[in-house]
Amino acid sequence: MMVSNKQQSGRIKYIDGLRGICALIVVMSHFMVAFFPSSYWGASLPSHTLYNLDTYLAQSPLSLFYAGNYAVCIFFIISGFVLSKNYYANNQKINKLATTRYLRLCIPILFSTLIIFIFMKFSIFKSIQASNITGSIWLQNLYNFNPNFGDMLKVTLFDVFFLGSGKYNTVLWMMSILFYGSFLTIFITMLWSNIKNRHIIYLILGIIFFKLNKIYYISFILGIVLSDLDTNHKNIINKITGNLYCMFMIILGIYLGCYPTGITPTNTFYSWLNIGEQSYLIYHILGAFMVVLGVICCKKIQIILSKTIFQYLGKLSFSIFLVHIIILSSFSCNIFIKVWNLTQRYQFSFIISFIPSIIIIIGFSHLFYKLIEQNLNKMVSKTYDKFFL
Repeated sequence: MMVSNKQQSGRIKYIDGLRGICALIVVMSHFMVAFFPSSYWGASLPSHTLYNLDTYLAQSPLSLFYAGNYAVCIFFIISGFVLSKNYYANNQKINKLATTRYLRLCIPILFSTLIIFIFMKFSIFKSIQASNITGSIWLQNLYNFNPNFGDMLKVTLFDVFFLGSGKYNTVLWMMSILFYGSFLTIFITMLWSNIKNRHIIYLILGIIFFKLNKIYYISFILGIVLSDLDTNHKNIINKITGNLYCMFMIILGIYLGCYPTGITPTNTFYSWLNIGEQSYLIYHILGAFMVVLGVICCKKIQIILSKTIFQYLGKLSFSIFLVHIIILSSFSCNIFIKVWNLTQRYQFSFIISFIPSIIIIIGFSHLFYKLIEQNLNKMVSKTYDKFFL
């Protein structure tokens, strides 16, 4: 391994860079579904572009920059990959990660939902009012309820992790999958990572989760497979290493990852791939697997993803994930409404609200990371070392 491009303080640098890009894609997905709903749901919702271009984007590979569910699948595969890599590198480290997992996730989430609760109490969110202009059902339903402090605590501390609730922060629908998937990864890796023909176990588990309609968990198993390949089967990785092969995998992975989520495709791009209601999940997971594999096999892409800007975004990715809905529902919607009322120009109103929103999201995420996430990780790590080592 090239330490300069891959690892620093136990972290895989190019994976952090990929995580940062995925965080931005999730942000973009929510801005698009809020302000250009037909780019997600197709012609069933209003178009706000010339020649209905946003409607066509819903079934186009150009939707990559806001393919939020695809980015989440990459997150899941990365999680399985990194956790199992940590097991191969240091068994004690995986014990620490498993023991502290809930607190490391829960406390930052609690801070974000507490901010959301306060904003709701003081009517700072304008998502419902903005939805009257944008026509986004998603935006209309975002905070269309009366907040209750006890309910907020219950949802944050329990429902988010064990029931998949996104009531107070819509992005948290996937937190229970991430939480259970992390322990699934640790369990599989500890139990079967050193046995012969373990790929048969991986295949059987994948079939079981598919039959149980728990398809997202296949992402974690694929992450384990990639970690196994990268750690124990370098000969296989070396056989497919090469710019041409890697780029083919990445391009094909992106194409599959842009399979429409909100509608059944009817155009020539994707209609031929339709195999039922779960098509988008299957293709997003398969596409995510191909992209991560392509990145693992391509040194040039690893170097790009290890650049400072992508490392910075990767470091902030969890904070970006948690806080961007707060900014979108408050600042972005407020500015959009004001500019729209003054100009009646839709695209102009969006741009004026969107550009400063991204700057504020990055700035707020930086503060959130420094003040909460970073200090929390240090505190939890010290507490674990004191009581369990």
